[in-house]
Amino acid sequence: MAFTYDLTAINNFNSVCFKGDGDNTRLNPVTHTLVWGMLLIDLSVITEANCAEVYARLKVAERIYSENGIGVNLQDVVNHIGLKTNASNYTSAEWLKKIKDGLKRDLERCHSDTKRILAETEAVPV
Repeated sequence: MAFTYDLTAINNFNSVCFKGDGDNTRLNPVTHTLVWGMLLIDLSVITEANCAEVYARLKVAERIYSENGIGVNLQDVVNHIGLKTNASNYTSAEWLKKIKDGLKRDLERCHSDTKRILAETEAVPV
């Protein structure tokens, strides 16, 4: 299934979501980050009721996955209330379990790879 998004329900979406004019119009980098971030945080829309949850999940994801930050603040999320995507909708508990399970797999893979490298180099007895 293709990932889709709709910006038209965002207040002043033309000025919030786009930069430039005429042939130079492009998606605002913050809008781009939020659109694709919805896939990462498993929420499909930004509403007044869930904007704090959206921001909190983005900050948690930022801490886990980004070395340089994602460049989105709370006001950016509020400005994008009305953003709709076809991303999944997970409860907080479901999303945290997904994150935990992914980190556990990463840890196990890294541990296994490290043990293999150590065995191959005979640097440290395994």
